[in-house]
Amino acid sequence: MVVARPAYPEALESAWLRLAMEALAVRDTEALCARLEPSVARLSDLFTTERAAGFGRYADTPELLAAYGLFFFPQTFVRTAFALAECAARAPEALGAAPGSPFLVADLGAGTGAAGLAAAAFAADAGRPVRLAACDQSGASLDILRRLAPALAGGGPAPEVATAIADARGWMPPAGCDLVVASFALNEFFEDRPDAEAAAWIARAMESLRPGGLLLLIEPATQACANRLGRLRDRMAAGGAARIVAPCPHMLPCPLLARGGEPWCHEVRRWRVPDAAAYINRRLHRELQSLKFSFLALQRAPPPEAAADDPGRGRLIAPLRETGGRILSALCGGDGAALSCETLTRHMNKADVKAVVRTWERGDLVRLGAPAVIGAGRILRGAPLDREFGFEV
Repeated sequence: MVVARPAYPEALESAWLRLAMEALAVRDTEALCARLEPSVARLSDLFTTERAAGFGRYADTPELLAAYGLFFFPQTFVRTAFALAECAARAPEALGAAPGSPFLVADLGAGTGAAGLAAAAFAADAGRPVRLAACDQSGASLDILRRLAPALAGGGPAPEVATAIADARGWMPPAGCDLVVASFALNEFFEDRPDAEAAAWIARAMESLRPGGLLLLIEPATQACANRLGRLRDRMAAGGAARIVAPCPHMLPCPLLARGGEPWCHEVRRWRVPDAAAYINRRLHRELQSLKFSFLALQRAPPPEAAADDPGRGRLIAPLRETGGRILSALCGGDGAALSCETLTRHMNKADVKAVVRTWERGDLVRLGAPAVIGAGRILRGAPLDREFGFEV
């Protein structure tokens, strides 16, 4: 299944431009973007290398807030949309509200609401009315979320938004949620805390879901964050309280953790960079063409009765490349093993080979026909190579 590649709504881009121009008393878009370059660089450092105390309070400073909204907010919105698109394809029942009832979303550690609004837009595109409950310790951030929500209306009803100024580690979402999302929040909440505390928080969040509902955790693509998600994933799978919807093709222990967490599980997805972010980045030269992130989607449902055992079907966990008459990558297989993989290209025409290498991405679900383990058990070889899930070019 190849689905439409998520895009950032122009209405949100326009809404952020209006908010930024109003806050900074700037009328020209190019002048605004040029002014925000230093603030974007500053935020990049705060989010990655420095992580000083209170780094999440950017909404209290108008210039930093505008920089976040035009540069980082779109990235979080579209990362969430990518993850939801896959979940909808792999477990459509998890994202279906009861007939006639609104789709209830809770956003934990919401900030200005990029993830929650992405979820609201996803549900609204399916013709459902949406209620969004958002929790964050920054009242200024939640105020921005409320101001942005009408931009998603698109001629229909805007999401109904309720906000709570609270620590999301102790705040409980409304009962019966269809979707609970926490984006770039788990590591912030539990960075120096044991996994057991994070696992207990996940379990409490899942209690707020309706039966069959979905918990979506999105984290940076760093090795530390991805491997922590993997450890938490194994805890939830072993406890039998959840079904893993994505990214894993199986419910067995994570094979990458068994190998020391190298490589680590994360997505690399191309997207159309919004105009304002592209302009701000013209001299900063930050990597914007691809979005990198790790994620875990858990359904409040019993795990499958039997473990999958399909070594030829799995998730690409490395880039694809062509060399020596082969397409090479690595696969986390349905049998719970992670191996290098290859497909011989002698029965493929050159155009098809180039199309696969150019358009398929890390994170796609693929199938190798007639798989066989070679190379002293280190390589999975098979043909043909088919893509079961991915995004349009």
